Amino acid sequence: MSNLDNKPIAAAESDEALVDALFAKRESIDLNPNNTRFFQSEGGLVSMELTNKNGEKEEFERVIILRTYPVTNPDEFLSIRTPDSRSSGKGVEVGIVRNINDFPKEQVTLVNEELDRRYFIPQITHVYSIKEKHGRSYWDSETTSGRRNFIVNNPYSDIRILEDGRLLVEDIDGSNYTINGLASLDKFSQKKVESFF
Repeated sequence: MSNLDNKPIAAAESDEALVDALFAKRESIDLNPNNTRFFQSEGGLVSMELTNKNGEKEEFERVIILRTYPVTNPDEFLSIRTPDSRSSGKGVEVGIVRNINDFPKEQVTLVNEELDRRYFIPQITHVYSIKEKHGRSYWDSETTSGRRNFIVNNPYSDIRILEDGRLLVEDIDGSNYTINGLASLDKFSQKKVESFF
């Protein structure tokens, strides 16, 4: 038997090991005020205490909080994960918070402050100019974090109207900006943005 004949067997064994490793990882659970408490560590990190079904407590010195729907449902379905590390590799999901507003106020404030740092999205308040060149649009805009110049790769797909009427603009680098509806802009800015609809 040649080495080539052994390759599929080795690959199958490797796949089985990968599947076993995936199933050996922590199972994501529903996190709620009855089994979860968020608090700030001495170092200023968001920490979490989890009480399992048996009443045993497990403490996570640091957790990563990600929004599943950052624009449309920012308070719902938050993924709580362990951080990536050299020793344990890629972080894993501990569980999902269905709605952060179900938690006590001080925990909601702590989590929202962390999320605000992670998901900072400037709001466009005025558009000085939008120039089109080679299918891209070059924006010069005033935002809630100052004047910004950015490029939108395809304005017809990278500018979306959200359910609540806001506009979401994604630039070529993946950064997002919002507009609180066309009516929130002055007439000059409205005319510039309306051309994409």
